[in-house]
Amino acid sequence: MTLAGVTGHQIKTIRKVKVTMLLRDKEIRHTAHVVKNDFSIDYAGILGMDFLQKHRIKSDQKNYLQIDGVTLKLHPYKKLTLTPRSKTIIQAVTDRNRIGIVKSEEMSPGMFIGSCLVAPEEYVCPISMLNTTGETVEIITPLVTIEKLLVTDRENVLTLRTACNKNASPILTRRESIRGQIRTEHLNQEEKKTIEQLCKDFCDIFHLDGDVLTHTAAVEHEINPRIDSAPVNVRQYRLPVKRKE
Repeated sequence: MTLAGVTGHQIKTIRKVKVTMLLRDKEIRHTAHVVKNDFSIDYAGILGMDFLQKHRIKSDQKNYLQIDGVTLKLHPYKKLTLTPRSKTIIQAVTDRNRIGIVKSEEMSPGMFIGSCLVAPEEYVCPISMLNTTGETVEIITPLVTIEKLLVTDRENVLTLRTACNKNASPILTRRESIRGQIRTEHLNQEEKKTIEQLCKDFCDIFHLDGDVLTHTAAVEHEINPRIDSAPVNVRQYRLPVKRKE
């Protein structure tokens, strides 16, 4: 079977199928034509004139698209530049509007999408792109598939709760505790504001009562207590003869 596009060129199709499109809570069924993978197109598909007429499509071609009364926000494909041997955070279009996981994949030789947890808004979310080649590459806004986030071990999921002491009064937060231990009465307003901001930004570094002292293994030192090893330095217990006088 052949189809004619807006340019008049003939396009051969493999077959036609009935597809179901899910628009929020509404299902739309329409006949679609399948083409080979080598078909020259940068997108997942093309909506024909029959689809536009049957489902009463309305659009301003910039901001919105309305299909059978369901309004969708348009996200035009943009050209993005990825510098050589670097990771870049870009905006991607998603197939679902819910929290999920974007799995890592190789879009093209040397171009990778990083695995990340995303929360799309209006079917758009940030992802990380890795260009491992030595050349600057231009791509269009990618379409990513979001997989459902499965929670198998609910006992290990951290839950936030309001902490209270025995008197049922709320326990001070870490920032408030640090703020209460710092004297700022002798400071002017600008100095006081700077100190409070430092305490707010680095509240996890200040030590409070009950905190476990952290340590690092970045540098290690070994003391060898072997009997047969010579000491590095020995203190003299007897003064030399020339110093006794």
